[in-house]
Amino acid sequence: MTLNNSKIHFILLAGGNSLRFSSNTNKLLAKFKNKNLLVHNIEFIKELKFKKITLIVNNLKNTNINVFDDLEVIKGGKTRSDSVKNALNKSKYKSKYVIIHDAARPLNSQKLIKNIIKNLLEKNYEEYKNSVSIRRGYSVTDKADGERNLLIIIRDGSMFLLNRKNFLRKLDVKCPALQMSIFDVEYLMKDKRGNNVNMAMIFDVYFVNELDVRNRIFNRTEEEAKKGIIEQSRYEIINEKMEEWYYDELKKIIGEFKMDNLLTENNEEILGLFQESYSPIGLHVDSGFNDKNFIYKQTLIPLTPFGSTVIFKNKFYKGSTNFTIDKDELSKTNLKYGQNSRSSEHLKLYGDKPFDNKIHKEFLAHEKIENLSGLEVECIFQWEVGSLLVFDRSHLHASSSQIKDKKIGLTTFTKK
Repeated sequence: MTLNNSKIHFILLAGGNSLRFSSNTNKLLAKFKNKNLLVHNIEFIKELKFKKITLIVNNLKNTNINVFDDLEVIKGGKTRSDSVKNALNKSKYKSKYVIIHDAARPLNSQKLIKNIIKNLLEKNYEEYKNSVSIRRGYSVTDKADGERNLLIIIRDGSMFLLNRKNFLRKLDVKCPALQMSIFDVEYLMKDKRGNNVNMAMIFDVYFVNELDVRNRIFNRTEEEAKKGIIEQSRYEIINEKMEEWYYDELKKIIGEFKMDNLLTENNEEILGLFQESYSPIGLHVDSGFNDKNFIYKQTLIPLTPFGSTVIFKNKFYKGSTNFTIDKDELSKTNLKYGQNSRSSEHLKLYGDKPFDNKIHKEFLAHEKIENLSGLEVECIFQWEVGSLLVFDRSHLHASSSQIKDKKIGLTTFTKK
C-alpha cells in the first residue's frame, strides 16, 4: 500500500530570522547553483507531486515566490512552533498526514522523503522497528536558536567552546573523564523568552578520548547493534559518555550507589527520566516499585529556568505513590508498570495540623489545602538551569504552582 502524495499536506518553514547566518541577507535568498535556497525547496517539493503546499514566511518581500502561483502562503509566528501552529490552524488544507520541513535544508533526496511517506502508514510497531522511521528512535525538542560551537576538552579536562569566528571561550568546569574529546554543540545563552540558560547542547561527536569517530555512522538500528555488523555509532558514543560522566559526578556527591530507574522494553535500565510538565505535578513520593530495594537518593537537574519544587519533612516507604483526596483518582487501580499508586493514607500518618496558608497560596495553589494536612515543608528548591537538587527518595514532594509554559528536568533515582 502506498500513499497518494496529493493527500499529504506539506508545510515548508521559511520564516526564520537567519540569526546564525554570517550575512545581512536572509539565508533562504542565498544563491546555490544559480537559484536561492527557497526556490530549490519548492521545486523539489513539486517534483514529488505534492498538491497541498503551505509556505510559511515572515516577510514576503524579495522572495520571488510569485512564479509558483499554486502555493498557499501564510505569515509565520514569533517562534518555529508558533509558525507551525499558524500553518495548521489557518491553512485551507485539511489532511490526515502532514510533513513539516525547514527551508534552510534544501539538499534532500527523493528517496528519504519517499521513505518518510511510506512510514506514515498505519503499521504494527514491530513490523518496521529496524526501518528508518519518524515514529521511533528520535526525540523532539524545542528548536535551539543558539551559536554553533565545538566543545573541546583537553588532556587535563579543561573545557573550551570554539565558535565559527574562531573565538575561544574557556569554561569554569573540568571533565577529566572526557579528556581529548571534541563535540559539536549548540551554545544557548538565552531561551526563547529571554531567560539566561547558558547551556551547551551536544548533538554530534568527532573525537572521544583521542579516538577518531568521524567516519562512523551517526546511528544504527537495533538489529545492527545486536549483530555487531556495524561498529558503535556516534549517537551511542555520546549517550555512553554522557552517562559515564553523569554517574561519576553524582558519585562524588552522594557516594556509592546503584541506579534504580525504570526499564526499557528491552529490559535495559534507563539512566534518568526527562520530565516535561505543562502543569504542576501533585503531591507524591518516588520510593520505587520494588519493595526489596534499599532506596537511597533521587536527583533533579532543572533544564528550564523558571519554577520550584517543594520538599516536605514527611516520609513514606510503601512504594511510589500519588497522594490525593480526589475520588476519581483514588478509584484508579488498573495501573501499568511505572505508574504510581493512588492513596490518601498520608492523612492518617502525620496528624491533622492545618497546612500553612501562606505557603499554600504562593507555592501549592494547585493542591487542595485539605490534602496537605499534617505536612511540614523541609525546603523550597528554586529552579536554576544546571543546578542540582538531591534528597531522600522517601520524602513527599510536589511541583510548585509557579510555572510558565512548561518545565523540563532530568530526574534520576538511586538505591544502595
